[in-house]
Amino acid sequence: MTLRFLDGGGTMGAMLRSGDGARSALGAPVGWPIALRSLVGILLSAPQPMFVAWGKDRLMVYNDGYMEILGDHHPAFGKPFAQVWAEVMDQVGPILDRAYGGQPTYMDDIELVLHRYGRPEKTNFSFFYTPVRGEDGEVVGVFCACTETTRKVAAQRSRAQELARLREMFEQSPSFVAVLRGRTHEFELTNTAFLQLTAQRKVIGMAVRDALPELAEQGIFELLDKVYATGQPFKGEAMPIKILRTAGAAPSLRYVDFVYQPLRDPHGSVTGIFVEGVDLTTSHQQARVLRESEEKFRTFAQVVPNHVWTSPPDGRLDWFNDQTLAYTGLSTPELIRAGWRKLVHADDVVPAAAAWSQALATGSNYEVEFRLRRADGVYRWHLARALPIRNADGDIVRWVGTNTDVEDQRADREALLRLNTDLERRVDERTREKERIWRNSPDLMAVLGTDGIFTEVNPAWSRVLGWEVAQVVGKSISQMIHPDDLASAEQALAQASAGVLPTFECRVVHRDASYRSIAWTAAPEGCSVFAFGRDVTAQRAQERALELAEEQLRQSQKMEAIGQLTGGIAHDFNNMLASIYGSIQLMQRRLSAGKVEGLQSLLEKASASSQRAAALTQRLLAFARRQPLDIRRVDLLPLVESLQDMFVRTLGPRTTLKLQFGADLWAARIDAGQVESALLNLVINARDAMPEGGQLTITVDNMEVDAPMAARLVDLSAGDYIALRVTDNGDGMPASVLARAFEPFFTTKPVGQGTGLGLSMIYGFVKQAGGHVGIESEVGKGTTVSLLLPRDLSTDVPVAASARAPTVSVHAGEMILVVEDDDAVRSVIAAVLQDMGYPFMEAVDATSALAVIDSARPIDLLVTDVGLPGMNGRQLAEIAIARRPKLKVLFVTGYAEQAAQRQGFLGDGMQMITKPFAITELASRIRAMLATEKPRAVPSAK
Repeated sequence: MTLRFLDGGGTMGAMLRSGDGARSALGAPVGWPIALRSLVGILLSAPQPMFVAWGKDRLMVYNDGYMEILGDHHPAFGKPFAQVWAEVMDQVGPILDRAYGGQPTYMDDIELVLHRYGRPEKTNFSFFYTPVRGEDGEVVGVFCACTETTRKVAAQRSRAQELARLREMFEQSPSFVAVLRGRTHEFELTNTAFLQLTAQRKVIGMAVRDALPELAEQGIFELLDKVYATGQPFKGEAMPIKILRTAGAAPSLRYVDFVYQPLRDPHGSVTGIFVEGVDLTTSHQQARVLRESEEKFRTFAQVVPNHVWTSPPDGRLDWFNDQTLAYTGLSTPELIRAGWRKLVHADDVVPAAAAWSQALATGSNYEVEFRLRRADGVYRWHLARALPIRNADGDIVRWVGTNTDVEDQRADREALLRLNTDLERRVDERTREKERIWRNSPDLMAVLGTDGIFTEVNPAWSRVLGWEVAQVVGKSISQMIHPDDLASAEQALAQASAGVLPTFECRVVHRDASYRSIAWTAAPEGCSVFAFGRDVTAQRAQERALELAEEQLRQSQKMEAIGQLTGGIAHDFNNMLASIYGSIQLMQRRLSAGKVEGLQSLLEKASASSQRAAALTQRLLAFARRQPLDIRRVDLLPLVESLQDMFVRTLGPRTTLKLQFGADLWAARIDAGQVESALLNLVINARDAMPEGGQLTITVDNMEVDAPMAARLVDLSAGDYIALRVTDNGDGMPASVLARAFEPFFTTKPVGQGTGLGLSMIYGFVKQAGGHVGIESEVGKGTTVSLLLPRDLSTDVPVAASARAPTVSVHAGEMILVVEDDDAVRSVIAAVLQDMGYPFMEAVDATSALAVIDSARPIDLLVTDVGLPGMNGRQLAEIAIARRPKLKVLFVTGYAEQAAQRQGFLGDGMQMITKPFAITELASRIRAMLATEKPRAVPSAK
């Protein structure tokens, strides 16, 4: 969205373009409404002070001209008007309220007391407030163009006061009179004004030098002597004298006009002097003040941006300020000679002249707008105002006028008028558009009260649900909603009454008594809720059909997978059982015949087949992520290096092995034995994929998995992992083979060369440990298998490689309790203990075992099956250890889900062995456990 409306604008425009405005309550300019952006574009380009109060909080936006009016209230951008102008809200607040109510207001020279420079200040303003309407016709803000007239009003008042003082001076005559006789100028007569001038001193009969001694050395006495001697009168104008006007005070300086007129006798001889004069001190001071005031007026007139001119009462303009001269390009004499008629636009001369004649005739204020030609010939609109200056008698002695350029203001008004007209048109179009949508929408529309009563519905109710509008209006939702959906519908209505309601679905009754599934959205508006509903009945039916088809497909795929898995297990187990059963039958026949030759070979075949069956079971558990894992801290670098020789022998001389390790490798949290087995399987697969030889690369690196990557990898959490990759440059796999690589019993090798469980076992154990397995392959270029193993953050001692259990000797007198519900397995364990020379006791379940544990007989080792009937082996171990803290426990399990993760299941002094087990392994494990003493911390059973 363009922000060209912010071009220009001085300081405020720069602030908005810099992005500072986005931090205000108005938000970023890019999101402003069209009306606000248009107004801001206007006011930023205008030289006249302007502002906009926007929204219900009346947030302020203004230009550089208004910034000067704000004073230290600036910056006020985005602040509420009432907060910025709190001191004048009693006067301005009602005016602004009227504007927000849609009523424009014009004020001229309103007086306001502002606190914009830290102190109360009387100011005057001329302004108009006009409401700004949004697209819906509602008032969304107020636009104001204003002019501060404080200086103009102050100048007018000062001028009026000065003129009043002048009238007062003229009303109070200052004339004083005295008659002096003889050569010594004795006072014969004085008037009140003279007494007032001389501090009411009794001077009658006294000589001037004695009566008024302070006049000595001021030339007054010498002038009297000269007039008396010569008989020539003397006229003094504004002569300064220092005279005592108040008893006990120092003489004060006065300015007087006076006449010394000789008085003659009938013979023409001078006998005295008549003194008449006027105390001009006040007039002199007032004249000085008037001169200063005139200078102030002229100075003010020169600094204001408006044109200023004056005229005598006859209306002929006789003075202009520099702004007027600069605008017109004429001098004062040229303007006086040319007259204003030649500068005013021809179409405006008649109304302007008529208004001036009316003002001169009636003495009323002059105000008119006309176009005035600039020096370059361009006409611009001006508002001309003139006020009459009157004397004490009320007569007009002068006119003072101003011309204010309102070209931009008129353009703004016209633009606002066009904008309002356009907005009204758009609102009307939008209203008609909404009416068309209401009538023609295929979706349900409704207006409800918060009580759930329908107040309006659109015609779509008839098309979708068969109801006429009149049949729905006035009904409650309880009459239209399926009873099972009513409670949730009422809850949705309550939510929509407070805010926007996300999509909500319920069943609405059709006129034919059936129900349609309708998906609703709703939002509040005043005391009503506006709801929009879409018929999704067909869509839901399609979704249900699709879900049923998908479920049938999944069931089919599941049965196919089970069939494949069952077939593979049956094939391998039948082969193994055939070998075991056949060997046993042959041994029975030969023993019955008394023959013993060949028994050893048959025993070895049966034993090998049983071991293969056990291995197959473990691989299936690995694929199902149910095998017991010994999860602990493992250092992969020494583990891989320890297998290097075995890998080289497995690969043969035609294949090169390359190991690559990253720097500062993390430790992994994994089962070390399973990692070894997985690597060996992958090396064998790689060897088979490179029948002519090649290169096999094993790399180990740290890897951080972020959330987006974890989302792409199934069942993996974001975090730290160690990436173990095995890469060959062999034949590679086509996409069809790659898609089935992890399926159990799936193999591309010839019959007898693979079970198809290797990759599925790797996949299952890594997933069970919380990691991930991936394969990348391309025919003719090779294959890479990647194992992501969880990072270990514990402080355990790391496991590097497999180590053989130490050989220990039997400790005499150590008692072992064997708990096993299977008689055959219990007999085997008992036989092993007997051969090893250990004393032992037997129990078939936890109840009988606890009876032994509670007895006084010593017990050093508990050998127990995990899956006992009733209380399981783990629970038995907890009770036994609680009663005998030094007791050690060896769990024997064919499969127990709780024991699938050894970590957390096994506590200190506990170990586990999996059925079927080698007798030598069982013996070695028992010897090792009875040979160690270790403090015990028992974890809780899970």
